[in-house]
Amino acid sequence: MIFIFSLSRSGSTWLGKIFDSHPGVFYLHEPDIVDRGLDILPYWFEQELAPAQIAAATIYLQRLGSCRSVRAVGTRPFFHKTYRPLVAERLRRGFIYADKLAERVVAKRFGLIPVPDFARAQPKPTLVIKSVSATGRAEAMIRAANGSLRPILLIRDPRSYVSSMIRGARMGVMEPAVGLGALAKTSAARELNFPLGREETFNEVETHAWTWLLASLEGRNAVLRANGVILRFEALAKDPATEAKELFSRVGLGWHSATEHFVAKAGTGHEKYYSVSRNPEAAIGGWRKELRGEDVCRIEAIVSLNPLGQSFLDDSG
Repeated sequence: MIFIFSLSRSGSTWLGKIFDSHPGVFYLHEPDIVDRGLDILPYWFEQELAPAQIAAATIYLQRLGSCRSVRAVGTRPFFHKTYRPLVAERLRRGFIYADKLAERVVAKRFGLIPVPDFARAQPKPTLVIKSVSATGRAEAMIRAANGSLRPILLIRDPRSYVSSMIRGARMGVMEPAVGLGALAKTSAARELNFPLGREETFNEVETHAWTWLLASLEGRNAVLRANGVILRFEALAKDPATEAKELFSRVGLGWHSATEHFVAKAGTGHEKYYSVSRNPEAAIGGWRKELRGEDVCRIEAIVSLNPLGQSFLDDSG
């Protein structure tokens, strides 16, 4: 299993679709939106993981891997798969479209109806899961998988992240910043001597900046301990073919002409807020036009408290 951990607004939908374009991949798009798993696991851990929590993470990983909701398997574009006959692929897409229509017109519960795989028993596909909610659970999931999970952490420039989150809230498609919650009590927060109690005084920009720093550190520490891959969105946006090919090699997935074609085509489209196309200039430097100077200073002052954040500032000149 390959698991892509990321924060929102970091290019993970694009990266997930790069993997999905491979004919031998079975891709699940944010199955933890349908199954939050809060009945057995918290989002953020305040103490060292207990054996019972690792056992719970094992159960939760199995639940995510078996999710077949239209939300998890119905994101476009769709791709040809070696493990699914062409007729079965068309039948599956028809089921997805019908499920989405019923969800929109009749009732939300239709979106929870499992979409059949219509897959052959062989060849067995490589499962790839993408999440923007699981960064705090990365350590638990990695340990629960006992070596069978190949983790990737996708990180975007903190200024781009904050800018995009604020823009999304103004558009009404993202939740506004409401505080840090348990994230302020994680090991990453203790590592930075986070001033508990002060978060109530943070403005929108400061809350997002601290979220980026603490959540990124939680994910980075877990992924590095597992010898996983840390990928910067900016590197992927600048040279997607080279970065994707190297990434596939590092997680043990062969390169395919279908992925090469998708990567080349995705760089020529018009980028929308939720998109699998990327305009490198806008995606990398758009924050310069959207953020006020004083807000940029606030973000940089916070993220520079750790070398991870400082590295983005150094690279941007």
